[in-house]
Amino acid sequence: MSNMKSVVLATLMIAFAASGARADEAALRSFLAGYVEAFNKHDVEAVAAMWSEDATHTETGSVTEGRDAILADIAAALKEKPQTRLAGRVDNVRFIKPDVAQIEGQTSVGGGDETPSQSNFVAIVVEEDGKWLIHSIEEWSAPTPQTSYDALKDLEFLVGRWVDAGDAQSAA
Repeated sequence: MSNMKSVVLATLMIAFAASGARADEAALRSFLAGYVEAFNKHDVEAVAAMWSEDATHTETGSVTEGRDAILADIAAALKEKPQTRLAGRVDNVRFIKPDVAQIEGQTSVGGGDETPSQSNFVAIVVEEDGKWLIHSIEEWSAPTPQTSYDALKDLEFLVGRWVDAGDAQSAA
């Protein structure tokens, strides 16, 4: 499953389409949508064309350097789990320069009967020769409670009837 997370970048495509109105963002939206589409079709050649040659992928401290090594991870993950699908959202896009953007968001990778793996990410994309490429991505597991109860159980001590009776006033 770890190898599939290197594809987390594809999340960018989906969520990014909903943000901003800059002309540069339209080109990024198209690029990201193409990445998700290529990944979900398991078109490793098309995915490869979207990473810079010196790209870096960091996943919870483990670093993979170079497009070939990253794509070997992706190809192996897709071969191992052929039902793998990528989805995600983009929470923030910031243009550092007109040809460099930082994208933050969350991805979901899974398929079949498998529970999708959720990751947060920060990616840097660069425009080279008029084409956007993924230069780097850092990702880490998104903390997700199993149930709504698990998410709120630390607040359970607040359940009950609270009364403030002070200074001749009462509130319940």
